[in-house]
Formats: sequence, structure tokens, C-alpha cells
Amino acid sequence: MNGNWYSALKASRLYGAFLRHRAWTASAIQSTHLLFCFPLGAFVFVWFFLPVSTLGLCLPALTTVFTIGQSLAFLLASYGIFVVATAPISLRIVRDLCVGYLAGFANVFGNANPSNEFRKEAECDLAEWSANYV
Repeated sequence: MNGNWYSALKASRLYGAFLRHRAWTASAIQSTHLLFCFPLGAFVFVWFFLPVSTLGLCLPALTTVFTIGQSLAFLLASYGIFVVATAPISLRIVRDLCVGYLAGFANVFGNANPSNEFRKEAECDLAEWSANYV
């Protein structure tokens, strides 16, 4: 089942939007120099923090039905399910956060090679997705 779900997720327009935003972020890291953290932060905010915080907004509604302990357990389980269900996106965000910050810092200090590699990888993934699913 997971193989089919992940294949369907990777073929979806949502994943294509994620890859387009990832390619934009990689190119923005190169062009913003010292302010590279803003496009990278926006990338993480849109694709990880926003869905997770939306789940967190359910907590007051859950506490009207369940106890606070049960509501928190349900919320934590929902976070885990979200990360597992969107693993192709979630895991890539964590990796891109680390690689993006290192590439951004290297770019600020004059070494453009890591940011060039990050941008090329993002553009290559987008081109591959476009060739296979569009």
C-alpha cells in the first residue's frame, strides 16, 4: 500500500508544486546572499510548519470531546501520521533545510559550489518530474 500511496503522491500536482517551490528556493538562496534564510524559511513554513500547525489548531476542538491527555496523544499521533504519509515531501524538507543552510552559508562566504549543486539538483528533480508526470 505504501508504494502505491507514495507513487500517487509523487505523481500528484501537489508534489509538482513542492518541486517548483524547491527549485525557486534553491535559486533564491544564490541570489539573496546574506538573506538566504528567508526563502529557505518560507519553504519550510509552507510545506511543513503550516500543515503541522493546522493540526495543532484542532486541539481546542478535541478537548471538548476528550481529556487533554487523550487530545495530546491524538495530536502527536496525527503529526506522526502526517510525516509518514507525506514522507517524500517531509524527509526532503529536512534534508533540504540542512543542505540549504550549508549552501547558503558557503555562498555568503564566497563558495558558490554547494549552492550551485543544490540548485542543479532541485532543477533536475523538477525536470524529471515534469518529464514523467506532466
